[in-house]
Amino acid sequence: FKVKREDLISHGSNIREHYMLNSTTLGEGSYGVVRMATRYSDYEIRAVKIIPKSRVKNREILDSEIKVLKQMDHPNIVRLYEVYENTRYIYLVMEMCEGGELFDKLMEMGHFSEKEAASIMTQMLEAVLFMHEKGFAHRDLKPENFMFASEKLSSTLKLIDFGLSKSVENKEKFHTKIGSSYYISPEVLQGDYDSKCDLWSLGVISYLLLRGKLPFDHDEKEELINLTLHAELSFEDPNLDELSDGCKDFLNGLLNRDVQQRMSADQALQHRWILESKPGFKTDPKPRKFSGTIKRHHEQTFIET
Repeated sequence: FKVKREDLISHGSNIREHYMLNSTTLGEGSYGVVRMATRYSDYEIRAVKIIPKSRVKNREILDSEIKVLKQMDHPNIVRLYEVYENTRYIYLVMEMCEGGELFDKLMEMGHFSEKEAASIMTQMLEAVLFMHEKGFAHRDLKPENFMFASEKLSSTLKLIDFGLSKSVENKEKFHTKIGSSYYISPEVLQGDYDSKCDLWSLGVISYLLLRGKLPFDHDEKEELINLTLHAELSFEDPNLDELSDGCKDFLNGLLNRDVQQRMSADQALQHRWILESKPGFKTDPKPRKFSGTIKRHHEQTFIET
């Protein structure tokens, strides 16, 4: 008899019986706040997402995210330890990630070397492969949804947000146009897609890490859609070193508009560019040349039915 991990996550009503909620705020958004907390029993530090029920517009979406998190047990996915709920708040007790967002690290560095990017991509692919094997599509992969476990660039990368994740049981197709616009795949824009949409998003992230700019970028929504659907992928940048042939092949394999020809997470992990970047991880000591302007694009989000 094997007990499922999701059955071990306790559901109490009074989190303060078990944790001291610190005054330190780790993050804040429309959902509420994330605060540091210390467990009384062993002084373990956790991150607690505190969600006022009054701010929950769609309880079904929140419950879906919690359901997904309960089933995620992987080193590259943030861990949910416990859920507490009372009449006013929902508390998600989660693994502490102290290294900040991948987006912030990219802002700091401008872009990454091929070796650095391959190491980061390996971890993202491992997380997505685990999700897909568990029967879920993420549908909102972007640098803001990955965090480092510690300040070191070589530390473990964690996927942290599952608000738009959806079960892909019975290999059903999705039709809701949803996600963050610069990372949405062509088939999502066309309203007929499956979990392969996540691989396109990882392709966009890969390009962003390597070039310091998005492969398809425009301030106007309609033009951005047109570029995502039709524009040719360009690797040229006079301010940056030429990408290796293996790296270009890897990017083309993910940013392939033919879904059947696009690499799966497992295939991407077996790509020669990923394999040749192992073993070991070393930060490239060369000075960085910044290319383009990197911006957060939280406001550019499609949620259409």
